[in-house]
Amino acid sequence: MASSHCRPDAGPRDLPRTAGILDIAVAPGGLQALITVVREPQRTALLLLDLTDGTTRPLVDDPAASAGGAAWSPTSDVIVYERRSIGTDTVGQPKIWLAQPDGTSLGPIANEPQISYAPVWSPDGQRLAFIDGGAQAIGVYNLATNQLSRFPDSSGEAPVWLPDGMALAYTSIDLATNDGPATRPLIRRASLSDGTTAPLTPAGTSHPAWSPDGSQLVYVQRAADAPASTLWFANADGSNAQPLTSPGDYQDDQPLWSLDSSQLVFIRTASDGTRTAHLLALDIAQPRPILPDLFAEQIHWVP
Repeated sequence: MASSHCRPDAGPRDLPRTAGILDIAVAPGGLQALITVVREPQRTALLLLDLTDGTTRPLVDDPAASAGGAAWSPTSDVIVYERRSIGTDTVGQPKIWLAQPDGTSLGPIANEPQISYAPVWSPDGQRLAFIDGGAQAIGVYNLATNQLSRFPDSSGEAPVWLPDGMALAYTSIDLATNDGPATRPLIRRASLSDGTTAPLTPAGTSHPAWSPDGSQLVYVQRAADAPASTLWFANADGSNAQPLTSPGDYQDDQPLWSLDSSQLVFIRTASDGTRTAHLLALDIAQPRPILPDLFAEQIHWVP
């Protein structure tokens, strides 16, 4: 995967190509990004990418460990990432580690589960939500108190924070609320104040994305009898759900809001496997492709 940087109303600017990019995490200020690159068949490293000139430097590049899945704290002063130890012909389970932007290791989070990955910072930078693979749950770790809480029935997708930091949305596999013989996901809301969870959406839904102003929720809806998927949006409590995109011979997923809550970007995968980034303004009925000549693996807003 290579990286391109563009404005929705302008052309792309290709950054210097780095071989084997697996993912990218843009810093809140929009000037830097963390990229995960392949070093060896079983080892990846984290590099710091300057988005102004395209230069890179190693951040976590340890021959005895594989690093990736990074996320910036809201103030850009701490980085969290997935780390796997590497032994002779073995790779360990993922664990969550912290580091400073200069690469100084801050070690693993305390009271860490045996398998933990996909860390996401709370808006105030005081807590981390992540997937607890051993418990098949969403874990929430308080950095100040070292306390860990869990919300059950995670599907393995990364959770998302409500902008006020008081709740999470996550995709759940809940047999009790699924219809039909097949197991289908749904989205649950987890309250940080009392530890309760409640369904937000019907079965067949996943990939929640709350708008930055906290008023709306966008998610992916997939019919039980069709491989195609569409985007839907609803009020923050899941009410008044309506389709955003029309069904077709494609799958729409990975929705991301603009910072002003007026636009969405997402990836549309055609039946032949072609993946194209699309932009959807909420006051315009139809989405339009952006960078149609590029194969879109991931897409991110740059502040």
